[in-house]
Amino acid sequence: MARAWREAEHVAAESLARSSQAREIGLEVRYALVEASMNSRAATLRPALVTASLRCGAWTLDRCLVYARQLPKVDDRARMLVVLTGHVPEAQRPAIVREVLALARSRGDDLRSWSQEVAACLAELGFVAEAIEIAGTGRYKRALLSVLPHLAGPRRAAIAAEVFEWALDRRREGSPLHTT
Repeated sequence: MARAWREAEHVAAESLARSSQAREIGLEVRYALVEASMNSRAATLRPALVTASLRCGAWTLDRCLVYARQLPKVDDRARMLVVLTGHVPEAQRPAIVREVLALARSRGDDLRSWSQEVAACLAELGFVAEAIEIAGTGRYKRALLSVLPHLAGPRRAAIAAEVFEWALDRRREGSPLHTT
């Protein structure tokens, strides 16, 4: 699709250089609309389907990463990147994790919907400090529970105390633990 679109742009530019009309502009618009439609439909793929496509060879890792990075919603993009991190070569994983952290930071306090899931995946991959950063961002401390099994000693005790204090505060406020 991208190749056809580029070719239409090239031919249109040549036509405009020769005359004041370029019929190929209609093709450019068509390719733009087709690509927008494909991207819209692609946003509905679940991480399990994308990773299955990767495992069976239907998609390459690069294609999966490009797909993940084009997802319009930050939450979906972060989830997909974290799931794909387990399939990326060891040397490339820190770069993907930094990308996920940047997405998390861009959300600020609004991480409730995905912080626990993303933190658990990162902790399982060995990125515990990053998992703690994502889980501890904002007011949704319950996500830190997903990191506890990956900690030991004083760090585990400190995180457990933080979650316990958060739960007590929520209780005193009369707020349920499952919301921000």
